[in-house]
Amino acid sequence: MTFWTFALTALGAVATFALGLFADAWRTRLGIQAAKKERDELRTLARQDRREDFEVSALLELQEVVLTMARQIGLGHHSDEMHYRTTGSWITGAPPLPDAAGGETSLIAGRSFLKLKPRLPSKSLRQALEEFHDSCSNAALTPAGDGTNDAAMRNESIHRMGVMTDRLEAVQDALGSRIRELYAA
Repeated sequence: MTFWTFALTALGAVATFALGLFADAWRTRLGIQAAKKERDELRTLARQDRREDFEVSALLELQEVVLTMARQIGLGHHSDEMHYRTTGSWITGAPPLPDAAGGETSLIAGRSFLKLKPRLPSKSLRQALEEFHDSCSNAALTPAGDGTNDAAMRNESIHRMGVMTDRLEAVQDALGSRIRELYAA
């Protein structure tokens, strides 16, 4: 064997060894990158799960709050209706609302509504909730009769209660639909 043959063989062996080391280092680097990518994906999924859990919690609580608000408005309207049937006067001189309508329950429901609505990422759902809230205000603030227009004000109140009921159904459907979407995912 000549010197050059030996040198080329040795050089080939060193090159093969070096390429083997380089390949091992490259595989290790790719493995580290893949592991990092997998960790990042798991963190993203965990964050998404927490967001969805947070949203579901807000949606479930909002369903209850919306029903409480509608019930409070309904109790007040019923009280006014009973007064009208007894006296023929719409709201004027009506007795105070029963404890079940208004008071602390209404305050808690109103605060909870205002706290929970901004937590929802869906603009259309927030808009539906706002429309429901507006209809509650309109139903609760029907003008009092003045002795000459009591029947008209009663009819206006009944109309406003109908609008609120329609919005209640729409918002409950929207809330339920979003909850089902999140549970299906």
